[in-house]
Amino acid sequence: MFRFMLDDSYLAVIDCAVKEPVANCFNSIVARYRKPALYYSPGFCGMDIELSKTKAVMILGSASSVNDNLPWQKSVFELIEDCLKSKIPLLGLCFGHQAIAHVLGAKIDFVSIEQRKLQGSREISFEEDFGFIRKGDVINVAVSHKEEVKNLTIDMKPLASSGAAIVEAFAHRELACFGFQSHPEASRYFIEHQVGIKSSDEIESLRQSSYQIVDAYFSLFQN
Repeated sequence: MFRFMLDDSYLAVIDCAVKEPVANCFNSIVARYRKPALYYSPGFCGMDIELSKTKAVMILGSASSVNDNLPWQKSVFELIEDCLKSKIPLLGLCFGHQAIAHVLGAKIDFVSIEQRKLQGSREISFEEDFGFIRKGDVINVAVSHKEEVKNLTIDMKPLASSGAAIVEAFAHRELACFGFQSHPEASRYFIEHQVGIKSSDEIESLRQSSYQIVDAYFSLFQN
C-alpha cells in the first residue's frame, strides 16, 4: 500500500455541504488527526487551496448530486484532477467518493428507481489492505445516501464491498486515491441527525467502528 509523509504540510478537508456545514465532522477529524489541517467550504465561500503545501485531501459529503454540475462542484472536480496529476493523496467520502469516481469516468445515479435514501449502518468487507485494515476485515459504517457509483472504470479497483452498494469503496490502481460510500468521518451530531440513529450507545459504537477507516487513512502518513 501507499505510505506518505506530511512533513510541515497540511491536510485539506473539503466540506461539500449545501444546506448545513459539517464543521462538527471537521472537528472530529482534527481531533483524531492532531496535525495541521485546513477547512474549505466551496459551496459557501469557494476554495483557495495552495496545493504546493497540501499533501493530503479529504472530500466530504453533500446533499447535492455530482450530476447537478453546479459551479462550486466544478471547482471540486478541478481539485480532484489537480490532485491526481500532482499525485496528492485523496480520500472521498459519500459525495466525495462519487465526485472522484465521476472524474475518473464512472456513472453516478440513484440507488433505486424510487430514489429512496439509505440511512443507518451497514457492514463492509475489505477486499484489499488499507493502512492497518487488512483484507477480510469487516467494519460497521454509517451511511446516508440516495445515489451511488454504478461502475468501476479502468483506473479503479474494488477496495471494500457490501450487499447494499454496487461500489462500496474503491482504490485507484496506481495512485493514492480512495473512495468510500459511507461516512466514517461522521460526528455524533451527524449520526443522530443525518444517519438517523438516536441511541447514544449505538452512536458511540458506530463511531468507534467506522473511524477505523479515517485512522487507517491517516496511518498512511506516518513517518
